[in-house]
Amino acid sequence: MKSEPPFQTGQEVLPPRAQPLSDASATLSGLRVFLAEDEPMLLLALEEVLGDLGCKVVGTATRVKEALAFLAHHTFDVAVLDGTLADGSVDPVVDALIARGTPFIIASGVASTDLPTKYGSAVILQKPYKDADLRQALLLVLAQGLIGPKPIT
Repeated sequence: MKSEPPFQTGQEVLPPRAQPLSDASATLSGLRVFLAEDEPMLLLALEEVLGDLGCKVVGTATRVKEALAFLAHHTFDVAVLDGTLADGSVDPVVDALIARGTPFIIASGVASTDLPTKYGSAVILQKPYKDADLRQALLLVLAQGLIGPKPIT
């Protein structure tokens, strides 16, 4: 089985920790993140890591239906999505995020070559990944100019 890199965007494979990570928590401070993950322990760990980075987790979902309901009534800066939730593929959530112009990161154990092409230039985190890889993925999305931290109200 071919080993996947920690993360990539579109067809371009990015080397791990390709950019400096100094003072990343200050850069990510105030970033509003929505999480869709159906593994309870991983969801809790992600919330903790994001909090340590200065991000604010504004909502979570374990099912596609829950994620879509949250999207209908809330705004945030970026979503971190498992490729498959408890009730199926995350594709409808991706469609909704693309339609509203909200960037997202796909965190999946599925090989990146098996992910839908509609994910386009989304950053893909290959599970299992390290905390530093998540931080780097968020910094990459920021560097692409797709999002910027907004004050938390």
